[in-house]
Amino acid sequence: MVIVNSILERDIRHGETIWNTAVVIGNHGNIIGIHRKNHIPRVGDFNESTYYMEGNTGHPVFETANGKIAVNICYGRHHPLNWLAFGLNGAEIVFNPSATVGELSEPMWPIEARNAAIANSYFVGSINRVGTELLWVYSIVPDVSLIWEAATGNGILEVLVHPFGR
Repeated sequence: MVIVNSILERDIRHGETIWNTAVVIGNHGNIIGIHRKNHIPRVGDFNESTYYMEGNTGHPVFETANGKIAVNICYGRHHPLNWLAFGLNGAEIVFNPSATVGELSEPMWPIEARNAAIANSYFVGSINRVGTELLWVYSIVPDVSLIWEAATGNGILEVLVHPFGR
């Protein structure tokens, strides 16, 4: 099992900079790597740049026991070049953890995920936040099909995916 965990990272070495970070944890509990969110929304009154710094980790792809994965954090899903860069760097599956609400953004999740999978020939897993709200999860394969869509409350949803014959 590989875990992708979103955290608020406080970087003491760089002046207490705060990053929106995803940590990739391997099947032995080891930290494989991190990715910091590269696009910070500045939309009307919603401006994450008042507390997060734009990431400095590029578009890393992590070799795991289950394939090559990448993490396109939240708002990055609106930027096609993010998806492209992860594909060019060898991603087989790109996860898109998010904490978004709103009538404009929610209907776009399956469209953006499907488009990214088709355009870049990899799997996409889009996950929204959990808690008292519903958790929507989409898994999309490059051939335009939706493998599964699930809505759950609190808890863990486990899905077995075999990318490209692994």
